[in-house]
Amino acid sequence: MKNHITPASRRVELKNLLIHPQSRGKAYVLVEGESDVKLFRKLLPKASVKSTGGNTFLESFLAELSKEYRNVIGIRDADFKHLNGQASPLPVLFLTDEHDMEMMLMASDEALGSVCHEYLEGDCSAIDGFRKSVLESIQFLAYLRWFNELNSAELNFSELGLGKFFDAAGRTMDEAKCVEEVLERSPNKKVPPSEDLREAVNALRDSAHSLLVLCQGHDSCSALAMVFSSQGKGVKREDVESHLRTAYTFQSFTKTRLYEDLKSWNVASPSRLWA
Repeated sequence: MKNHITPASRRVELKNLLIHPQSRGKAYVLVEGESDVKLFRKLLPKASVKSTGGNTFLESFLAELSKEYRNVIGIRDADFKHLNGQASPLPVLFLTDEHDMEMMLMASDEALGSVCHEYLEGDCSAIDGFRKSVLESIQFLAYLRWFNELNSAELNFSELGLGKFFDAAGRTMDEAKCVEEVLERSPNKKVPPSEDLREAVNALRDSAHSLLVLCQGHDSCSALAMVFSSQGKGVKREDVESHLRTAYTFQSFTKTRLYEDLKSWNVASPSRLWA
């Protein structure tokens, strides 16, 4: 049945929920996808968390619904907004502190440490160093994604796997092969030749950039899964993401700016996100 859900049907469903008498006083939180629903219904137990099927739909739904209903807000991945110096387009749409939800989870020593204890052989005490080494090893791909957004280069990253250009055991990335793989799947690309593109991407590097803000969550979790699998574990990206969600605690959440933004809304609103 989920295959038949369209943006229009989601909008109708949300409107019907909001006008229902039982929705009075209940907070509705719109998020991008189903994995976000799993996370935030744990962190916001008093709210009803609903997926909109992507950030474009989330913003359009929220822009429309928030004009009429004060009990609906949204949470979305920041993506590159922090690096671009961009604020949220709506006052009731809140951004993740890091690049996206998965990076918010990975920022937690407790959550990442739990994953490492599950899958990584050896000492798991130096979590910050381990996280940094993995993110540094994939930062070229992150900068390539950012270059694509800044230049409207129409590069296609859909279903991109790291296997052809990421060495998990050595935690290194072959930049030339990464560029080649992305260019091959991008028929509408608007970029210079591969070597010039690689140079332009590396020109974006800045040690002041937070790797948690720069790197995309799916790329990072894929890299983690490959690192764990290099020790013979057979770990998938989805395993890592699921374990991070399970291990992430409300206490970790309270250390984020997102929590503070939601707390301020919660104080000013008759609707409740938590007790």
